[in-house]
Amino acid sequence: MDLFSYNPRYRVWICVSCQYALCPQRLESHLRRQHAKHPTAATAALRQAALTAMLQRPWLDPAKEPCVFPTSSSFLAPGLPVFPGLGCTHCEYACRSPYTLRNHIVRTHPETRPGRLGSRQPKGMESLGSPVYCQRFFVGGAGSVFFEIQSSAQAKRLLQKPDGMSRVAFIQAQANLDLDCDLAADQADDQQIVKQRDSTEIPPWLELTQWPKYLHGHSFPAVAALAALPHERQEPLLVQFSQSLTRLVDRAYRTIEDRRVNEFDQIRIDTFLQRPGIWDRPIQIHLKPSTYQRYRQ
Repeated sequence: MDLFSYNPRYRVWICVSCQYALCPQRLESHLRRQHAKHPTAATAALRQAALTAMLQRPWLDPAKEPCVFPTSSSFLAPGLPVFPGLGCTHCEYACRSPYTLRNHIVRTHPETRPGRLGSRQPKGMESLGSPVYCQRFFVGGAGSVFFEIQSSAQAKRLLQKPDGMSRVAFIQAQANLDLDCDLAADQADDQQIVKQRDSTEIPPWLELTQWPKYLHGHSFPAVAALAALPHERQEPLLVQFSQSLTRLVDRAYRTIEDRRVNEFDQIRIDTFLQRPGIWDRPIQIHLKPSTYQRYRQ
């Protein structure tokens, strides 16, 4: 399903556009509320079919089993946003708010309690914990826990520099850390298909078929595997489906080529589009046989 990407290491399905993981019980309501206009989630039957297909892979349910979170030395998890936060200096706990960290220290490490809970904003992040970069899989309920990622481990090392470190050197080290984090995020994005950023520079074929939109968030190796033709013995049902689709496309092509559908009706055909009326040109049928064969494959 193109709305989600699967992380086999942590057994979670991550919504590509919303950028957080979902448990099986929340999938149907999430599709109904957030993606009701998507062609794969427009009806209850389609949403149930999506759930059935996604359940074919091991799927973590944080309400039934404990989550296994990445360690602080792990790389960032693809598909999840990166947040600046605070890390506990006594354990692996991470969060985004100084008050949340203060409550954690009071409950878990009372012997190191930094002060009264009613005090105002701390003077600095260093007074409670170390600055970290963190992520989380689930935004609410069980499993909604932030975890530290590798770039934040580098921040800890920077903060452990000798006291004689100059202010200029410290600021430069922090700037280098931010650049490294941005570079890591860019490298992760480079391994995935992204949406076209400039709408005026889209090739006509991509504009018609909307491939960048439906493949957004998927890795290039995973998409490349889709170009392989189905195996006749191992995937007989897929072979029959492909042949049926080929016959359907051929018949539609011949129907338009023989002028049985006039240009006014061609303008109204929105086969590949979700929103009717946004395509104002006839379907492209004047293609060379070799070009048409490549597009069909």
